[in-house]
Amino acid sequence: MSVESKQFQWKQLLALTVVHGLLDVPPGIIHVVLPEIQREFTLSITMGGVLLGVFNLTCNGVQVLTGHWRAGSDRPRFQYIGLVLCIALSLFALLPRTSTMFPMLVFLAVVAGCGVAMPHPEALRAVHAINKVPAAIATGVYMAGGIAGFCIGGWFSPRLLEVFGLEGLYVFLLTPMIGIPLLVLMRIRLAVETPLFDENGKRRSSPGLISFWPVLLMTTLAGISSAILVWLLPQKLGSLAGGRAVTLFMIGGGAGSFALAWLAHKIGEVRCATLGMLGAIGMLVPFLIFIDSSWTYLLLFPAGVLGYGAYPVLVTLAKNARGPIFGTRMGLIVGGVWGIASVAIMVLAPLADRIGVDSVLKFSPIGYMLALVAGIVMLRRTGGPSKPIEPSVLAVVEPI
Repeated sequence: MSVESKQFQWKQLLALTVVHGLLDVPPGIIHVVLPEIQREFTLSITMGGVLLGVFNLTCNGVQVLTGHWRAGSDRPRFQYIGLVLCIALSLFALLPRTSTMFPMLVFLAVVAGCGVAMPHPEALRAVHAINKVPAAIATGVYMAGGIAGFCIGGWFSPRLLEVFGLEGLYVFLLTPMIGIPLLVLMRIRLAVETPLFDENGKRRSSPGLISFWPVLLMTTLAGISSAILVWLLPQKLGSLAGGRAVTLFMIGGGAGSFALAWLAHKIGEVRCATLGMLGAIGMLVPFLIFIDSSWTYLLLFPAGVLGYGAYPVLVTLAKNARGPIFGTRMGLIVGGVWGIASVAIMVLAPLADRIGVDSVLKFSPIGYMLALVAGIVMLRRTGGPSKPIEPSVLAVVEPI
């Protein structure tokens, strides 16, 4: 193992992390500018919830559909396509300000959602090809890039709205001009999965001591809670204050990606994620009880560290789990999880219209509570170990 090769892989990881951040800027934008979009296009909370739900469902459902595509290719073509398509969200400003434009808003949201979705499972294959950086650390760094991008979108877009209106979102059209040259310069390649067969010639599942499906369940339950918080905080507080609150929560998640990755390496992924759920509940319950007091917003940072920060740990666990092929597992854990969370938002939007945002927001920790139960069950059944993927399963393509 040469020092230069390891250094180059770190550069590749950082490049993938930057691109991940660029791709996750649009989700950060739409969550915090949604109240302004509702106002400018005369949309109700329900209609805004539908728009957000369609965008999020596309962002994540398409990952499930495409996660297994191009499993034998080592070229990151979906990265290039996604960087171009994801900027469609910036084109909202071109539309006349009338509610009749809602179908066009939905169309642009679907296009942008496809751009966000397609690169994610493929990028995790690229992260797995980086074999000279510990898997938990590499995944944590990569996932932190997405959180940073979400925060950048959420932090800057309300300020751009204040000065320029929706036209301020045009600045994000620079996304492909930054991301595509970076991927080309770093010669990013993907790990290619080799199917495993038993003695009878039948395809068998990936190795691992923990089944993928309970991991997916735990991740989905926690993801629903995170999605409700990110959706409803701007609705309650307004775009600017809500953007600060969401940013604080997501910055905590970014810090948690590193902190919990280190902890998972010491005590195991299942134990670490389970403790994260417990800690997030402990932070969110007093926050929601005293939400009208300004000091409670400080609790959003540790809540993000423990609740959202556990997500990369669960992704690492899914990478090493027993179940479908690698691309399918990644599509489900990064797409299926948030797709289901998007459906939950669409279902809850009419309820928020009817009984109020506050009432729905107070129930947001329930997903973390159920995820905690799922984690405890996994610990009781397995003790929480994880087994690395066998070298024969994924072929690592060296850069040329």
